[in-house]
Amino acid sequence: MFGDISWLNIGFRLLNFGVVIAVGYYLYRRYMYAQVEQTIQEQETLQTGLEELGSILEGQIAELDDELLSQDRYAARLKAKVMEWQQAVARQQEKEQERRELQQQRLYEHMQQLSVYAAQRTQRRMLEQAIIKAEQRLKERFSSPAEQQRYISEIFSTLERI
Repeated sequence: MFGDISWLNIGFRLLNFGVVIAVGYYLYRRYMYAQVEQTIQEQETLQTGLEELGSILEGQIAELDDELLSQDRYAARLKAKVMEWQQAVARQQEKEQERRELQQQRLYEHMQQLSVYAAQRTQRRMLEQAIIKAEQRLKERFSSPAEQQRYISEIFSTLERI
């Protein structure tokens, strides 16, 4: 396969290949190396910044976790206070209800006493008026001495029969 190609020809080909590689390497170092180096540097800077940002964010997450725990404890304390206040309000309402019921009972008893008093007073007035009317009728009926004498006689006769 390489029968017609000489060693000199192979050497020049290798030399040409080496020169092409050297020129490519030179051009790469001269024009592209700075950009590649800058890109690598930017990537490293970006990675360092991201790592720092990650550690800052982890710290913030830890702070937020602590803050959440603190707020949970605060919420639990507030909930306990609210429950305590609700119980106090319930007790206060119960006392108020008992006071109102007692006041209503007293008012009912007082109204009954007033009713009894009014009924007694009415009865007394009616009795007084009945006595006054009875006295007037008796005076009218027994105004004459003959009528008085006849009535006394009836009483004595009734007593004698007994």
